[in-house]
Amino acid sequence: MARSKDKQPDLIGRLKRLVEIDSPTSDFKGVEKVLKWTEAELKRLGFKTRRIRPEKAVKSPALLFAEMKSKSVSAPVITLITHADTVFDSGFHGFKVSKDRKTATGPGVIDDKGGIVIALEGLRLFLSRLPKKASAEITLQFICAPSEEIGSPGFHGFLAETGKKTWMALGFEPALETGDIIQTRRGNRWYRIDVQGAEAHSGREPEKGVNAAHELAHKIVGLEKIGIESPGASVQTGIIQGGTRTNVVCGHAHARVDVRYSDFGSRDQVHSRIADLMSRPSTRPSVDGKRAQISLTLDDDCPPVPSPSPDTGRWVDEYLKSLGQAEGKTLKAGSGGGSADVNYMSRPGLIILDGLGATGFGMHQKTETIFLESLKTRSEALADFLSKVPTHRKKSTQP
Repeated sequence: MARSKDKQPDLIGRLKRLVEIDSPTSDFKGVEKVLKWTEAELKRLGFKTRRIRPEKAVKSPALLFAEMKSKSVSAPVITLITHADTVFDSGFHGFKVSKDRKTATGPGVIDDKGGIVIALEGLRLFLSRLPKKASAEITLQFICAPSEEIGSPGFHGFLAETGKKTWMALGFEPALETGDIIQTRRGNRWYRIDVQGAEAHSGREPEKGVNAAHELAHKIVGLEKIGIESPGASVQTGIIQGGTRTNVVCGHAHARVDVRYSDFGSRDQVHSRIADLMSRPSTRPSVDGKRAQISLTLDDDCPPVPSPSPDTGRWVDEYLKSLGQAEGKTLKAGSGGGSADVNYMSRPGLIILDGLGATGFGMHQKTETIFLESLKTRSEALADFLSKVPTHRKKSTQP
């Protein structure tokens, strides 16, 4: 496994360089510049890189994937996940360091350009400390996604496949504002419900119609009940549309529904109930026997990062020890409010730790701020943790 011979880098300077590249998700040229910079740094560390094009007809820069294989065929695979894009438009740019040099502001300074700097520096430190001619006992993979801020469309399949081959996934989204890391994230599914009825004149012959709006209304009431009766899940209807004219029986209606859940069991239970609800028309047929036709489509499927198993919990504790040593304080693991790319890698049995990136506040706002010291301390924590993985993993498998 290759080692970096670089001198201690200027972490603030690296962050400044990245932040000053405007890279909102829609700015493909800017995102590509961040990806190319990151790719060059990974190659300097000894990683082999390749680009993954998006699936289907999605327009996006190619995702950056890098790998450094251990000589040991039984080595566990650890995948680090970052992203190049930001939520900000091109009208907001620049990097400004405070007078006391403790903080800095700028678009994406913690989400996720600080995370990129920390992940790269942590790897550099880890590799530089390996004994000469020794091979690390872990295989390292690195992902830098081009469109995480809009859910990484076109890369869900690749992320899921990578998750199947990964033993541990480390996400470098920003830490919680308390400095705590993230051990759980809710998953979500977006459903589209289409109801096809039959139009008829509301005054002259309403009995010949099949009212799609009425059918959809029954389904929405049923969805609310499912949400109320499902602990650990929420079901919310976000869009309802349909009909053509006030005096015409509604012939078509559709809704879009957001379902959130904390674990795979809740996801599967809610889905089963929704599918059963949609399988049975609720309103009466027309005079000639026509009934509403209902279709259910899954538009987005983002798995949860569930509460950790005892095995995952042990690794969370180990990371917190490394972080506590680096920062001189006790930290915890909490829950992230939304989803991230680690969600699409999630599967039962995969060890996931997220929020390992920079500390700060104001994420997704023009006041987005980083605590600059976290560039150093979080990099040190990553390097220390990676160095402990082989030993602690062997201990956990001993009788």
